[in-house]
Formats: sequence, structure tokens, C-alpha cells
Amino acid sequence: MQMNSDEIKTYIQKGISQIPDYQIDPFFDSTFTKHIFVNGKSMYLKTFGHLKPYLDELIGLEVAKYFELPTIHQRLVCYEAIDQSIELGLVSEDLDPYGDRMKLKVRGRNQHVSLHGTVYYEESAMENTREWVERISKITFHNCFPLLKEQLLKLAAFSFTTKEVDRSSNLFYTIENKSAQLFPLFDFEDCFNDDSELYDALCVNAKRMKYLASAYPEFQYQIQKVFDLDMYQILKQVEETYFLQIPEETKDAYFEYVASRKEKLKKELAPRTAPFQKRPIR
Repeated sequence: MQMNSDEIKTYIQKGISQIPDYQIDPFFDSTFTKHIFVNGKSMYLKTFGHLKPYLDELIGLEVAKYFELPTIHQRLVCYEAIDQSIELGLVSEDLDPYGDRMKLKVRGRNQHVSLHGTVYYEESAMENTREWVERISKITFHNCFPLLKEQLLKLAAFSFTTKEVDRSSNLFYTIENKSAQLFPLFDFEDCFNDDSELYDALCVNAKRMKYLASAYPEFQYQIQKVFDLDMYQILKQVEETYFLQIPEETKDAYFEYVASRKEKLKKELAPRTAPFQKRPIR
């Protein structure tokens, strides 16, 4: 049944009303995932017991769009459960239907390749990925490194802005028509969190951003996009797209988080005002 925008809004608000609030309960992991099929395609459905993770996911998706970085995340959905309650969920394409991320997926027209263990662990990560790119080039018959470099630089800017904390095994390239396209399968709900205990394999710190800026002049454009990011506009877009009403204090928290990331990057990239002095040996 096709619904108009008002009906969709009512449906979503009903689903939202059944979820406690915007706070995260640190002692109760209420994340639930399952695989579903939509038009014959394997999809990944994720639900939470609180609104804050949903909000993190939707904001992360909009920030990724801002950096022109594609993801496999698709949309927020509402559906009626068996007990007739309205459930809220996030749907994304499942690139790993067979549970093995280290091999080519779906042999035929589309193939998905994991970037597992190649990205952001070392300052020379961009150079280290060339070996992986040679593998992809043999499959696609094209030199994929220019595209890979461009998208990894976008990913670095995105990861710094949101403090991306997910695993490198969640980075895929999908190969179609002899070309490659990056598809990060991130759990955005952990992005806007400064908890040092979170697994931090992909987070790009300010010093690494400085290294990338010196090694790749074109990265200056992505750095400028970090500074130009309007978090209030992102939040407004989330509200309008998904019919949400985000509390003002929650908006302020996101704005202050991103502002602190910008300030940290600004300080790290600023030129030294005086030459570095070595401490005398006694």
C-alpha cells in the first residue's frame, strides 16, 4: 500500500513513540539485527532500543553524503511487527551474505572485495594499499588507485569529523562493469562518541590528518570541507527527511562535538610560531 507523506510521518512518529528516549543505557545492549530480502536482494535490518543510536546512524549517513562518500546504508523504515506494534529499523544492503569478507562476493556481474587490514593502521597506509589495488586492477582491467586514493581521502575527512570507530573489515569495494566503488559498512551509532574505550581501528587523528595533508596536496580540499561542515544544517536535514524533532540540547551536543573536532584539527595544522628547540642533554 502506497502512503502519502503525512501517513508516513504519522507511522514513523508512532514507531518513535514506542522507543524510550534519546539516551543510551550503557548497561543494556538493545541492538538487534537480522537479514531480510527486499525484491530478491539480501538486506540487513538493524533496530535499537533507544533513539540515540538511530539519530547517530542518520546523522552519520548525512555527513557521509556531505563528503560525497557512498555507503551501503539506505533508509529508515517502519514496519508492523507480529504483535501489531510499530517497529523502527535501518535497512542497508548486505554485501556479506555468505559470512566470508576475505573473498570475492557474488561471482558474476557484481563482486565485493574487503579492504580488511589495509586502511589507516600506519601513516603509509595509502602506499600499502597499492598491493591490494593491483589485485583489483587485475579483476577490473583498470588502474583503480586514483579512485581509491580519492575516496580514502574523503573517508579520512569523514572519519575525523565523526570519529569513526568501526572495523576495517567493514570496508568493501564493489566491482561492476570493470570499475570499482568504495562502500563502507559502518556502524554510525558509535561515531559521535569520545569514549576512549571504544575500538578505534579506523579513527583518523589530527596528526595523521596532518601527514595526509603534506603527502597529498589534493587533501586540502577535504580538510576545508571539514571546516565548512554546518552541523545545524545536517541536523535540519535529518529532521526534515525523517520527520524527527530533535531536542535542542541534543542538537547542541552534536554541534559542540563537531566544533571540538574542528578546533583540534585547526591547532594541529597550524604552523609553529617558533622553531622546535631540543632539550639540552645533561
